[in-house]
Amino acid sequence: MDLVNRLIKNRIFRNVFLPTIIVFGSTVITFGQHHPPGPRTDNADKPKEPGVVRQLGLSPDQIEQFRAVRKEWNDARQQAQRANREAVRQLDVAIYADIIDDVLVEQRLREVQETQAEMTRIRFAEEIAIRRILTPEQLTRFREARRRFVADREAKDKQHKERPPMPKPEPPRQP
Repeated sequence: MDLVNRLIKNRIFRNVFLPTIIVFGSTVITFGQHHPPGPRTDNADKPKEPGVVRQLGLSPDQIEQFRAVRKEWNDARQQAQRANREAVRQLDVAIYADIIDDVLVEQRLREVQETQAEMTRIRFAEEIAIRRILTPEQLTRFREARRRFVADREAKDKQHKERPPMPKPEPPRQP
């Protein structure tokens, strides 16, 4: 769990990797939804595209490649997530047992770390495969979009930190 907390507090993870994951994740969600073709009312020659596709200007061939990459890594990602959930569950059982076994807790912690490392490896291997689909121009657009996302995130974080704390309510007075 200490590793998870360190990752969350890590500025590079929070400002670079997390936005990348979010951008690719939103693209995945958009592309993962299959919508049957319906009648078009306006711009009949131009299909409606999700924001990321429109921003990056992905071609139909690139969209298909993207879908293939997502499909290829989907099973491995799901299996790693299941293994991680089970490892975390087993660690919780070891931590909250009636009698704590430090050796068992350490073993379970290593298992959680290994499953998290596998999830990270899969995520970045998938991102590399997706990155290879992009042209240099699209990569430039993606970097700019990611830069704006990180700047927006940092501004929101700063605004959140600068917000004064809510005053504590006073206890009711006894007459």
